[in-house]
Amino acid sequence: IYDQRAVMDTIPYSRVFYHAFPGSIIMHRGRKYRIESMESPPPFVGGASFGPCGCSNLIAFAKPTSLQYSTQALSINEITVVKKIKHAELSTDCEGETSRKSPDNGKQKQEVGKNEQPPKIERAGAVAVAGNGVVTVKRTVHGYKKLSHVNRKELSRTTISLPPMEFDTYALWIDADAAYLKDVIFNFDGGVHALSHAMVAVAPLFVPCTSSDIDCDHSRYDCTRILLYDQRAGGSGVTAQLYNFLVQLLQAAVDLLEECTSCYSIKGYDGGCPACLQSVPCDNFHQDLSRSAGIRVGKHLVKRPGA
Repeated sequence: IYDQRAVMDTIPYSRVFYHAFPGSIIMHRGRKYRIESMESPPPFVGGASFGPCGCSNLIAFAKPTSLQYSTQALSINEITVVKKIKHAELSTDCEGETSRKSPDNGKQKQEVGKNEQPPKIERAGAVAVAGNGVVTVKRTVHGYKKLSHVNRKELSRTTISLPPMEFDTYALWIDADAAYLKDVIFNFDGGVHALSHAMVAVAPLFVPCTSSDIDCDHSRYDCTRILLYDQRAGGSGVTAQLYNFLVQLLQAAVDLLEECTSCYSIKGYDGGCPACLQSVPCDNFHQDLSRSAGIRVGKHLVKRPGA
């Protein structure tokens, strides 16, 4: 029997399988519950069809439990650019504004990550290539692991079969100059991951939003870009506004990483804290974050040195 009074909470479509997959342990008002089953969502949700009517039948059933372990989802995320709307070259001599170039209608420009390594930058002030447009976000939860309450060590892993969650939304991205920086910055991938977290954390300084309105690409291997996207299917307009403040956003993210007093008080720790990097949700549970590498990557993107 379905009763509206029995609804504990609601979860955004983009994160429902990540938090409430069958077998997961959740906390609600200080009480522990186990998700017993879930009705599957539609395989694809586009911007036009997304809404309360499109997902009203997606329900997860939970029961109180006393199990002495927690769970973490094992997922694979893929973010694909399907339509580039604007292309920009950031410049330090334009005081934070972006000189935008319209993309060619008939030709797609070569991916930035595949460009030749630029040992010298001929154009004065050019620091990075960026863009915005429509992306497809595909998240597949293929299992979960059980963690001990005592020492957080992994107890076991379980495989589950769930349909992928896929939706179109709006995003912005910045080339991380991986061809050059990967060989000169230790833990470059961790730095890109950390800088992405920091940009999400400082986004409310420039546009009205919260950390639940936008998310970033949490890739930990072979990173070539920093990508922020709207978590609402079809886009909420947040990243479209942030695109006008890319240089300021990068600089604020670097300042956050440099000036976090909590992190500097712990010698030898480079993973950030809830005051900076860990203030935003992370699909990888804040693993593989490097604050020091993020500072170096961010400074390079704000003002790429011409050597």
